[in-house]
Amino acid sequence: MTTVIDVLKSMRKHAEEDSRNTSSSAAESSSSPPPRNDDDDNDLGAVTLDTAITPLCHDAYLQRRILPLGPLDQIQVRKNTPRIFCFPMPDQRQSTVSAATIALRLAVQKTLARWPWLGGTVVPVGYDGWEPAAMKEEDKKMLEIRYTVPPLDAVMVEGGGCGVFSAKVWGDFTPYARLAARGMPPKVLDCRQLMMREEGVVVDTGLPALRVQANFIPGGLLLAVMDAHPAVDGVGGQLVVEELARCLRPGAETMAAEEGRRVGAAAGVRDDNYMSSNRRNNTRGRQGANAAASLQTPAVPEFELPDPEPPVTSRDDSISAGNPSARILTIRAATITSLKAAVMAELQATAAPGAFVSTHDVLSALIWTATMRARAPRLLHQQYNSPAVDETPSPHNLLTRFCTPVDARNKPTANPLIAPTYPGNAVVFAFATMPMAELLSDADGATETTTITLTRTTTTTTTTIGSHIDSTTSRTHRTHASTRTSIPSLARAALAIRHAVAAVDGDFVQRRIEAWGSATLDDPRQLLATLGAKMDLRETGVFVTSWVGFGADVEWRIPGVQSAAGMKAEWVRKPWCEGEGGGVNVMPRRGGTRGGEEEDWEVLVRLGERDMERFLEGLGGVVVRVVE
Repeated sequence: MTTVIDVLKSMRKHAEEDSRNTSSSAAESSSSPPPRNDDDDNDLGAVTLDTAITPLCHDAYLQRRILPLGPLDQIQVRKNTPRIFCFPMPDQRQSTVSAATIALRLAVQKTLARWPWLGGTVVPVGYDGWEPAAMKEEDKKMLEIRYTVPPLDAVMVEGGGCGVFSAKVWGDFTPYARLAARGMPPKVLDCRQLMMREEGVVVDTGLPALRVQANFIPGGLLLAVMDAHPAVDGVGGQLVVEELARCLRPGAETMAAEEGRRVGAAAGVRDDNYMSSNRRNNTRGRQGANAAASLQTPAVPEFELPDPEPPVTSRDDSISAGNPSARILTIRAATITSLKAAVMAELQATAAPGAFVSTHDVLSALIWTATMRARAPRLLHQQYNSPAVDETPSPHNLLTRFCTPVDARNKPTANPLIAPTYPGNAVVFAFATMPMAELLSDADGATETTTITLTRTTTTTTTTIGSHIDSTTSRTHRTHASTRTSIPSLARAALAIRHAVAAVDGDFVQRRIEAWGSATLDDPRQLLATLGAKMDLRETGVFVTSWVGFGADVEWRIPGVQSAAGMKAEWVRKPWCEGEGGGVNVMPRRGGTRGGEEEDWEVLVRLGERDMERFLEGLGGVVVRVVE
């Protein structure tokens, strides 16, 4: 029987032949103008590329399936995780765009054949098709993925297909070359346009497990990939991207279907009627075997974190955090290399024998210390104005907390052991806590300006890390917060981060699976809500998520794509979002943490506008480019 994949293979072959013939003809005459869209209709079908996205009939026999999600899935933020892979594509002829579209569509369909649940929808267990307003809160607590086997046609069509893939031509979009010259600013990359979905959609009536949209703009291709966070984490999303890229290779084999059973889920995949009236009586996926066997209900460690001090709102706008803002900062690889060398020298002189920190620890410590230095003027000002404080303002009684997700895969002694190729959620959270005074000062309580030498090719540059002292006056009292970077403080912060990450072993992971899947956590949504309150990201907390290994090294075989970087995306971007202060993404980087000196680091930082100004001013020459 002919399958959707068989038809798409034939379509790809003919489309690429047509593209080659068109290119040969164009070489003998003037090139055809790029496809254009009418203002009212920018579907590819409107530019005579109907065959590229024509819906195909699915197989006659379909099974409806349900994938119960485990505790590591249930506690995740209930929204999308978007990434945009940016490629130059000067050839915008209709035949080339059509060939690229069909190749991508086939790759998506093959990816769904391997993981059919990616073609499904993440929904609350209690959702039976009624209006969201009619659903009780009890019904929204737990999630599952509903999908079909074999997967439906991935093309985005109304009333059919599984809505995973779509393609658009945006003739009036900012040209690719201009965006690249500006550093591919996230502010012009809108989820609603490039993915046809909001990033922060709350799961009530359903969230597609995966969305892929090819956006053809003048001179380029913006390939948007968005997955639902309860379905996959960052590593799982990288596995999906790698599979998409593999399936783009001509003749790539279609992999056998994988069930996708989740760690800690009480049951595996099951056949079911989506409208079954007894679903609410089913065993819920959050109760793992270990939790069910336990005679004592495990505590949720995140609930036991100390509460932060209540913030004191200042009426002085000059030192307030300001409105939410987001910037991508570029830091030279040589800067981070030099900082790490200085930090390691400090640790060898002052820490226990064998003390070690990674390059990523040092980068995270730099962000943590710089963020708290930027906030220090207003935090000290708040302390001074608080009626509960009768003494001279001091950061000594303020605690700052750092949090980062840690991959729980392949941790020895974990039961169950989570495989490196596990596509579901497998992250836990590591925490480091430190008094602000200890974080920001030298060993003797002073601050210093650190000068390092950066070597890049044959040019030697001396850069001072920070040079500005912020001060704020309230009545007759003056408080000072240095924004100078101190190697001793960086070393302490980096070592605290390393200890927190190193503590995530198999036993740590197993305790989290048991606790998050137990009756103690009646509503999985409570975990991140509690964690957010404990972290206090707008005041004293910093949350760093590393995307450094997610996508920059993936090689794509997309017809018509040309790049100085071969088949790798020139840029990987997160679409624009203001987000909450204190949230940081270390962006994808060639070579990951082991990339060469020519591969700079990019960090997406979200802070209040005024905090951001102090943050950038304090880092000084460390930041060589700022993109909004």
